[in-house]
Order: sequence, then C-alpha cells, then structure tokens
Amino acid sequence: ADAIGSVLAQTFDDLELVIVDDASTDRSLEVVSSFTDPRISILRLTENVGLATALNRGIDQARAGLIARHDQDDISAPDRIQRQVSRLQAEADLVLIGTWATIVRPTPRGDWEVVGHHRHPVTDSQLRLRLLWNNPFVHSSVVFRRAAFEAAGGYGADPVDNWPEDYDLWSRMMDQGRLANVATELVTYRETPGGMSDS
Repeated sequence: ADAIGSVLAQTFDDLELVIVDDASTDRSLEVVSSFTDPRISILRLTENVGLATALNRGIDQARAGLIARHDQDDISAPDRIQRQVSRLQAEADLVLIGTWATIVRPTPRGDWEVVGHHRHPVTDSQLRLRLLWNNPFVHSSVVFRRAAFEAAGGYGADPVDNWPEDYDLWSRMMDQGRLANVATELVTYRETPGGMSDS
C-alpha cells in the first residue's frame, strides 16, 4: 500500500500504474483492490511466471512510451518520476535513467532505520565502465524508453541463462543510447528479511 501510494502521489501525475500480480498467495491482490484510482490497471496472472516474464507482460499491457519501474515494497519521492521524465524529454539520446536510493531495514520497534545508500555513478561513461563488472542501477528507480527496451529484446526470461534480469537488460540496452543516474536519493529501498533484496 505504501508503494502504491507513493506512485499515485507523484508530481508527474499523467501516468498509468500497471500492477502485476504474479499469482500471489498472500493479501497482495486485496491491498491492490482497495485503491480506486482510475489510473490503476491490474494484470492478474493465474500461475506464477517469475519476475522477468511478469515484468515483460506488465510492460506489454502499458500504453506509454516511457516505462518507470517500481517494486512492491519501495517508496518513491514525490518528484522522482517528474525529474526523470524531464531529463528524458530534454535529452533525446538518453534511453535509461535511474536514481540514487536510501536503503532501510525494519527494526524490532516496528519502524525503519537507514542502513546504507545506493550512490552509483551518474554519467554515461562511468556507467558503461561499471556495467563491465556489476549493476550500477537500482532496479526500482529506473525509467526507460519503451522503444529502447523493445530494441534490446526486453527482460530475458530464459531459465537456463539465469542472469539477474535487470543487469542483463541494461547491458543490452546501453547499445540503444546514453545512460544516466540522478545524483539524489529519490527511492527508499526496503530490505526485508527473507526478501529478494536481503543478502
């Protein structure tokens, strides 16, 4: 609910929020259905297909030329998407832009504490160099051009080539144009015990 609320509260409000329910078995669908904002569309999958395939299907359903990623537990600052869209509108050769992020973990008191920061390189040349050995983008922070995404072949969902789906995509998408990160922490990245981001 917090994640959805942070998207609906964006200063850039001309958006469509496509929520993909990958055959969840918890209360996710109930939480999603509690929102009545007409900008929301729900894609409910009847069997679990995994993250990469679910992302591809969600993007297939979306109508916009720009795609903003968001995970179900992270929080976006109100001006996050506006700042990224403004850059993409002003820079025609820019195809992918992320942001820095604040990393938080739950405490025994029931609140969240800051445990770190994702402050990756911000320029195209620095990002291309970093992509040679690791992922310099917070997946839940990126906005990219649909055309570049499609030209790169989308998220790879081959179970044999089990690369991290985001790192694999950025490594192919960089052939389509420039890359960037906003040097501001515009996403609160929640690390929950047992979650995919827990390491």
